[in-house]
Amino acid sequence: TVSSTYNAGNNRTHTISGNFTNAGIVNAGTSTIRIGGAFTGAGTFNKGTGTVEYNGGAQAIANVDYHNLTLSGSGTKTPSTGLNASGNFTVNSGSTFEAGNYTHTVSGNFANAGRFNSGSSGTVALNGGSAQSISFANGSLNNLTMSGMGTKTANSNLPVEGDFIINNGSEFI
Repeated sequence: TVSSTYNAGNNRTHTISGNFTNAGIVNAGTSTIRIGGAFTGAGTFNKGTGTVEYNGGAQAIANVDYHNLTLSGSGTKTPSTGLNASGNFTVNSGSTFEAGNYTHTVSGNFANAGRFNSGSSGTVALNGGSAQSISFANGSLNNLTMSGMGTKTANSNLPVEGDFIINNGSEFI
């Protein structure tokens, strides 16, 4: 439990096998914070340019803004609202992302090597101001929206079952 200030520092890896409760201030810096249990609490989370990795079994994904977000390990990872990643969003092999009917916004690259279960009205929104890539292995997207300057590149087939929207200023190849 963090009840004051936790500075993750730069270029470090912090592995928390159990639950991580933030009741204070967490400064992620450029480090990786690996969480095997739940990430809870009403404290302040300063994402920095680091990575939060959920690497346990079935896990709820905390409602915080992320820089890089990685889902790994076994089990289903489930958000309670739309997620925001100002960097990359990665679903590793062996993990399942139960996206729900939310909009998940990604400003970096989106890579799904695991299983992606979209809700009946869920959306992945790529909104980066520079080049972005998307790759997709298993599951399907309900809606995919692209905005922001820069080329959006598909590195695999994209199974979009709903709307596929490319907004003005975005180029898709």
